[in-house]
Amino acid sequence: MSTATFIAQSLTGLLAKRVASQGDEPYIYTSSPESTQLLESLTYACAFTSCPTASADFLLDFSYSDVQRAVDRLAWHYSSIGLASAVAPGELPPQQVIAVLTSSSFDESLLEMALAKLALAPLLLSVNNSVAAIAHLCQKTSATHLIYGPKFAEAARESQALLKEQNCPIELVPDQRFPLWGKDGARACTVQPFQAVLTPEQESMRTGVILHSSGSVSSLLLRS
Repeated sequence: MSTATFIAQSLTGLLAKRVASQGDEPYIYTSSPESTQLLESLTYACAFTSCPTASADFLLDFSYSDVQRAVDRLAWHYSSIGLASAVAPGELPPQQVIAVLTSSSFDESLLEMALAKLALAPLLLSVNNSVAAIAHLCQKTSATHLIYGPKFAEAARESQALLKEQNCPIELVPDQRFPLWGKDGARACTVQPFQAVLTPEQESMRTGVILHSSGSVSSLLLRS
């Protein structure tokens, strides 16, 4: 029976390897702000006329190097506001969970990779959860912070208030989403590389991400 062969020991290590060997190759295809606006106009026009829908012609490739720059920019941002616990030089940080309440998108994937670089484990919360459920999951995982999208600010504040009543304080952090394209996009930015807090070997021994199920399957704790 053959055994599995892993190209990397962690998510952070995998991205680094991909950038080193395939930096300019497409990682994902996205739309630019201009093409998104044009697509919306075409979609509206096609609702009243017979015309083909626009598709892949408007997609732009986001390379592995673009991903790394986007991830590093987020890592610098969240490290600058003290999201991770401060430790002495050479000391390993404790396991720390960060709750995430944002809309699902490519930006959320970038956030997950940035948190991995900071040695933080994201607790991915469904936006369909009640405030009580959000607070309960944050409490059960000992989350220290809750990153929230603008649409979920009220739910985040109510969850924080409920946790405070239960003597489980949590800090609220607005979800930071930098432009993907344009003069402020990932490809144009000159962000300095962010050194991952953990080595791939150390990261592989930590919880990578925490997922919660509505009940159809068990909750999952995944290694990086």
